[in-house]
Amino acid sequence: MKLLQTSVQQLRTDLLPADPWPVRLTVDTNALIDNPDPAAYIDQVGPRYMAHLLPVMLRELDDNKRAGRTEFLREAAKKADRRLKGLRNNGDVTLGVRVTGDVHAVFEYVEPKSDALPDWLDLDVPDDRFIASTLLLQSRHPGSAWYVATSDINLQTKLHAVAVRQLPSRTPPQAQRNGMTAAHAVVLGPPRDLSWDGWG
Repeated sequence: MKLLQTSVQQLRTDLLPADPWPVRLTVDTNALIDNPDPAAYIDQVGPRYMAHLLPVMLRELDDNKRAGRTEFLREAAKKADRRLKGLRNNGDVTLGVRVTGDVHAVFEYVEPKSDALPDWLDLDVPDDRFIASTLLLQSRHPGSAWYVATSDINLQTKLHAVAVRQLPSRTPPQAQRNGMTAAHAVVLGPPRDLSWDGWG
């Protein structure tokens, strides 16, 4: 079994292009509300990674800071919004900026669209749009290991269709006090055949 694992890893190394970021991560709205620091996943994915912040997540964050169902949710969304806006001081967020240490973040700004997506994805549904964006990014960076941080059970369920396994992470103390659940890092499997121009 160990020989097979070694052979598969060698095959991945030989076939997939090298990537300047061997680990990449997308973060959903709930995970950012639980903990607004894009560098919060070092314990789960290692000290060096690129966090991709998707338009659908930024839109949901904006909606929650204005119309969140509780005062706590509105304040948490505002805190996350301030944290992310503060990253603009570090450079061009559309190209990628340093968060801390060797963790960087990039603000994605283009939405996905394509008939080549799995037919169960509905791009009018925010979770499905998040998944579609993540799959497309994975297809553009096949040499990276991909993770998704989310505490949304529905999103976790949908991601399970394209994921290898889920790794639980610790819930931040503030989130524990407010009854929030831990975010999970979902490890995506090998890239699907998404060799389409899926940006709209």
